[in-house]
Amino acid sequence: ISRSAAAWLIAANAAGALISGLAFASVRPPVDPVRRLRLITIGFACGYAPLLAAPGLGASIPLALISGFGLSPLLATAFVLVDRVAPAGTTTEAFGWIITAFSVGSAVGSAVGGAIAGGPGFRVAMTVAVGSAVLAAALISPPR
Repeated sequence: ISRSAAAWLIAANAAGALISGLAFASVRPPVDPVRRLRLITIGFACGYAPLLAAPGLGASIPLALISGFGLSPLLATAFVLVDRVAPAGTTTEAFGWIITAFSVGSAVGSAVGGAIAGGPGFRVAMTVAVGSAVLAAALISPPR
């Protein structure tokens, strides 16, 4: 996959996030938010895994669209969960910490992913990304 394809892959991923966000906003699943967050995180990882086998840009664009489906539900569920567990009067600060963690994680992930993609290659970078999402799903636990 060429460097010039990155914008198309990001656009497809964002379109997937938009589609899933609109769909997720219209559904109120009965699953408790901790379990839902774990399931969505696993789905998020599974959505990115097929990109490991994509032979080229033609196959990668629809896969990038699919991989974006997990992003909006993941973020929405994380915010719902934090709203439920944050002590009274600290919800705004707790949301600020989520946004900070997301921004720092995105920056670090981009730096590490870029270094890996520039060295060992795209497939290794995607393997690290998918593995990180699986690890995150394993670390999700009910609030105390």
